[in-house]
Amino acid sequence: MFARGQIETGRSNRVLTVPVAAVLSDGAAQVMFVAQGDNYERREVAVGTQSNNRIEIKSGVKAGESVVTSGAAALRAQAAQQK
Repeated sequence: MFARGQIETGRSNRVLTVPVAAVLSDGAAQVMFVAQGDNYERREVAVGTQSNNRIEIKSGVKAGESVVTSGAAALRAQAAQQK
């Protein structure tokens, strides 16, 4: 006889999540790029739990903002060259 079950370890109401690929590690900081018209703004974000290729964003980006979900590493490299 077999049984399957799930144990809920915590529940959060209405959290903001993004694909894991949208968050980059930049030294000690976690960063994302947010669309600002024709440009992209680098933002430090505070992350939370990760599940199913998505990661919780606790601060730094608001719901409804457009974020880069692929190619963010190329944007980071371009920003580093412009400094």
